[in-house]
This record gives sequence, structure tokens and C-alpha cells, in this order.
Amino acid sequence: MKPWKKLTGLMSWLLRLSILMFVATHYLPDIQRFNPRLFSFYEAAIFALAGIFLVAGGFFNRHSVTIFSALVLLVLSVYNAVIVFDGITGIFSIWMLMISGSLYFIVNGNK
Repeated sequence: MKPWKKLTGLMSWLLRLSILMFVATHYLPDIQRFNPRLFSFYEAAIFALAGIFLVAGGFFNRHSVTIFSALVLLVLSVYNAVIVFDGITGIFSIWMLMISGSLYFIVNGNK
């Protein structure tokens, strides 16, 4: 059976939107509380901006916006995966999926 290469574009956009939905559901409460004295507020703001730029980068011909935002998401996801690691748990698995999605966009850009 051959892979379905025609679905690559759809898969790429679904992955972008899934990352943005995760960021929105996971970090929107921290942004809405707006407490600039907490590190979690800045982490949430950076995650949100990177997620928005990841989606916006898909509309450009150049790969730089997509790759840079994916790199930011990768660094923050690795940080969170290390912080929450207590064996293989559900939240650790979610961070591993975020790391995998970020690496996909770093490697492939806007293909």
C-alpha cells in the first residue's frame, strides 16, 4: 500500500490547528488572569504568540516564520516535558506530541 502524498497539505494544516487549539485550551486561562509577576503568564504569552505565528506562517511562501515559531514551541515543550516528567503519564505524552509536532515543522517548514 502506498502512502497518500496528496493529504500532506491537509495533515500539515490539521497539525498547525491542533497545536493552536492545545495552546489556547492550555494557556488561555493564564493569559486572561494577566498577572505579569508570574512566570506562567510569560510562558503562556510566548506559547500563544508562537502558536499564532505557526498558523500565520503557513500563509507565507518563506519558511522562516514557521521554523522560528516551531523552534520556540519546541524549546518550551521540552522545558515543560522535563518539568512534568514523573514516568510515562498522560500529560507527559501530550508534551511529547507537542515536541513531535514542533520538530515536524522545523524539518519540513511550509511544505
